[in-house]
Amino acid sequence: MKLYYFDIYGRAESIRFLAAHKKLELENVIVNGESMAALKESGKLEFGQVPMLEVDGKHLAQSWAILRYLGRQNDYFPADVDLCYMIDSTIDAVEDFLGAYFKFNFEQDEERKKAAKETFLTKFLPNWLNAIEKRLTNNSSQKFIVADTMTIADFALGNVAHNILFNEANPTYAETWEIIKDREVFKAYHAHQKEELKEYLATRPQPRPF
Repeated sequence: MKLYYFDIYGRAESIRFLAAHKKLELENVIVNGESMAALKESGKLEFGQVPMLEVDGKHLAQSWAILRYLGRQNDYFPADVDLCYMIDSTIDAVEDFLGAYFKFNFEQDEERKKAAKETFLTKFLPNWLNAIEKRLTNNSSQKFIVADTMTIADFALGNVAHNILFNEANPTYAETWEIIKDREVFKAYHAHQKEELKEYLATRPQPRPF
């Protein structure tokens, strides 16, 4: 398998988490401006964007769809409809986080940027953490966000935890740490997830901001 993406963690990292945890062979193909243009010309990018997974002659698009595809193949996405709901809604919550986080990171207007960041830090993130910790507390095993084993929901949530909130190279680390430093449930969950992915996390390129 080949995974095409930029030289960052970003939206491809959850896919890399799964591949590393399952010990799948995955070649990371770094994309830049020139090679991105060539990929678009080739017709391999269905929606004109990466990440793209090349596997068995297919070119798969959309990061969460790729994660679900590999999850179903490798026993990280159970068939039970209630568990599927919990997994899918967790992924939606991760998407909410990324939307709120990158809204102020990519905002060009300084006043709007400041306001969006303030909203993220004082309202969005505390409420988001409340919901995630409630799910963890209600789960039979607080080591995982759904059920009692790794699922794609954990790989998706790792995109937030490993890449942003617990990443000291992230530019907002000091500010977000003030919010999560007393979140013992979330911190314990993250500690276990670090253990699950310790080999990959120790060898992945760093420092990266997100």
